[in-house]
Amino acid sequence: MREASADLAPLSSSASRARSLVRELLADVGDEETCENVQLVVSELVTNAVLYAVSPIRLVLRLDANVIRVEVHDGSRRLPQVKHNALDAVTGRGLHLVGHYADHWGADSETSGKSVWCEVRTDAGGRATDMERARAPARF
Repeated sequence: MREASADLAPLSSSASRARSLVRELLADVGDEETCENVQLVVSELVTNAVLYAVSPIRLVLRLDANVIRVEVHDGSRRLPQVKHNALDAVTGRGLHLVGHYADHWGADSETSGKSVWCEVRTDAGGRATDMERARAPARF
């Protein structure tokens, strides 16, 4: 198992640092689509922590066999809620994107806040295609 982590400030620039960490960890996986998908979900989860927690953020990435686990820890005890905004809304799509690109996701309460996590398969044979995901019921 390989692991990478970073302490991030509650700043919009932290999403960029988080994406860089994903690229470093997945550099030799050889699947550009997976790397881009994980960067997207990491960016969404870190951005949510910046917007809603307004506390220091801890990003943990774990690559184990065919799965990368992303954990974003912050100081807010408020668990995320999937929003159902109007189509022209500027915000509110982050967790929908996470649900689309991740194979599993959730949130756990912690003593000092919460952890929002997701898991993305890195093996093409085990991953659902976009068409399969589109037909699958939402997991929110």
